[in-house]
Amino acid sequence: MLLNFLKNKFYSAVNYRWFCRAGLIAVFFCFFIGCEENRFPVSPLPEVFEMIPPNDVGLLTATPGDAKVSLKWGPPPERNIAAIYVKNINTNTEKKLGGDATEVEFIGLTNFTAQDFIIKTENDKGLLSFGAKISAIPFSTDNVKPGKVINLMGFKLNATSALATWNNPADIDLAQIEVTLGNEKVTVPRESNYALIDGDVNNPLNVYAIDFSGNRSEVTSALVDKNMVAIAGTDNGEYETLTMTLDPSVVIIDEYRITYAGGTVITASVADGTCHIPMADLQATSVWKQPIKVGLVSNGKLVTEYDYYAYNDIAGTIRAAFFDTKENNVNIEGDMRNIGSLGNGSVTTYNVHVSETGTYSVTAYQARPDGSSTYEIYMDDVLLGTGTVGGTGNWGPPYNPFPGPDNLNFEAGEHVLKIIFRGSGNYEKFLFTKN
Repeated sequence: MLLNFLKNKFYSAVNYRWFCRAGLIAVFFCFFIGCEENRFPVSPLPEVFEMIPPNDVGLLTATPGDAKVSLKWGPPPERNIAAIYVKNINTNTEKKLGGDATEVEFIGLTNFTAQDFIIKTENDKGLLSFGAKISAIPFSTDNVKPGKVINLMGFKLNATSALATWNNPADIDLAQIEVTLGNEKVTVPRESNYALIDGDVNNPLNVYAIDFSGNRSEVTSALVDKNMVAIAGTDNGEYETLTMTLDPSVVIIDEYRITYAGGTVITASVADGTCHIPMADLQATSVWKQPIKVGLVSNGKLVTEYDYYAYNDIAGTIRAAFFDTKENNVNIEGDMRNIGSLGNGSVTTYNVHVSETGTYSVTAYQARPDGSSTYEIYMDDVLLGTGTVGGTGNWGPPYNPFPGPDNLNFEAGEHVLKIIFRGSGNYEKFLFTKN
């Protein structure tokens, strides 16, 4: 054991000496290589910042005049600016200025025509900046009022905002349009023919044309009393079809967003203007009389929203239990699914909207164990036809379809539909279809 201990000590000492010798050799070698490298000249790396373009001018302004535009800007953004280039993009005219220049003027321009300029700085290494852009419209002054805007219309968005649309006058020196609503005011460029404005929509819109000389036109006024879109609906018993027709003067809307049945959302383009909603989603008891929300969207943002009630459409489905008035022993049954306990002379009425003048047919969805009974269809207290229903084996559901009269003459518009029942039966709905 002692012998092994001495042997390990010996080898450890030897290894240590060799380790030290190797370290000294490595240090010497590195020193030698470093000295050898320093004997030769080394080319310096290029400056990274030499390839970065200079900054653009700041505080840039454009002042138009009669057939001219004057441009001004702040002092050179950097010390090594050698030149400044100013170009009229419209005329392709370029001027080269000294690096310390702070203004330039372009003359001989066409009045009332927009002029676009770009200004670039150049440093002493020949690098150009990205360019600062600005526009101006040269004009000559006068004391003549511009013409009035025409075809002004006011669309109510909600209780505190409106959309105004109009056609601009033909004045060549038109500069901007001013729109006021109560105490609120907005201005839009001469190219625009609409404006969104907040304010009390019970006040009229007042619109002025303003020219470059500051002359104001006579006022054009209009009430905020129009809807941006007309909405019509029909259903065939399976789908409710909404048709949206946007007022042609409204150019900012690009999509409809339809929300129904507690949150389901579908979209329709303005070009198409139609959407189809499953009647199964609408006819649930909890949502049948809730409005369908028709939203108008511009660039992804909801501009306004309208309520549409589909339950009273003709052509369409009239749910028996959602009457406006009743008489003589009419009971709602089956969790508002149907009406029953009817007798001879029971009456229900419904405020309806007829989408189109024409002749219509009706199908009654009814259940009764056996036998038969009849019902009478009135529009605005005028008897138009009588239908018959028969036995289905039970009081329902299901409620079987029974075709009724097919020669009902309806006029387009708002009406009161009245149904008088002549005998018992459980009625779920009446489907009116256009012939």
